[in-house]
Amino acid sequence: MAVTGAGTPMDHRAAGRRLDRVVKAAGLDVAGETRITPHQLRYTFGSLLLEAMVPVSRVSRLMGHANEAITLGVYAHEIERHENAERTRESMRTAFGSGTFLERSGEKTQVTGAEAELPKVASLRAFRER
Repeated sequence: MAVTGAGTPMDHRAAGRRLDRVVKAAGLDVAGETRITPHQLRYTFGSLLLEAMVPVSRVSRLMGHANEAITLGVYAHEIERHENAERTRESMRTAFGSGTFLERSGEKTQVTGAEAELPKVASLRAFRER
């Protein structure tokens, strides 16, 4: 919940206006792009928690949902997307090994560990384009 300087609850329109100012001050407002809303930030927060494998029960509490079923309903497609991505990564590892080969001046170097991991980032842009 966002609050005013006096500590009273801020309605969603006021929170949106304040976020607009922050986005503009940070240089993140792009002509022709839809604006970033508090709801998008909330949704992204929940998505990132689930992507980081935070238990659904904890995500549900942090999001203020009455129960886990609500969280699962809201984020079911995100959970499915994450599971599909994991299956794809595992298939790629099985087929091609655990690292990525980079060619540098005629020699091959295998990148392993964290550098070889595919990024796991929930995209605000994908949410905007719905």
